[in-house]
Amino acid sequence: MKKLSYNQKKVLLYAFCFFIWAFALALLAIVIDWKKIILEISTGWGTLALINLIIAKLKRKSMIIWALLTLILGPISTIMLILSNKENSIVTQS
Repeated sequence: MKKLSYNQKKVLLYAFCFFIWAFALALLAIVIDWKKIILEISTGWGTLALINLIIAKLKRKSMIIWALLTLILGPISTIMLILSNKENSIVTQS
């Protein structure tokens, strides 16, 4: 079985945290009357946060900062991330 790299483990950990967050909101929705609203928000914004994690990783941006911005700003953070500068290229000296 292939070992996961540090970055792959990091992405999996963040994904797991966001699924826990969405699950906690879903449980909260069961307790109170806002079931449908909270479930839709947690599912949509949680999925968007995961998408932004992948985009941030590809552009070599801080994944946790962009994930938190997604939870606060939602789709606006996705637009900001897509329009941000391309990835910082790493130049190796031979």
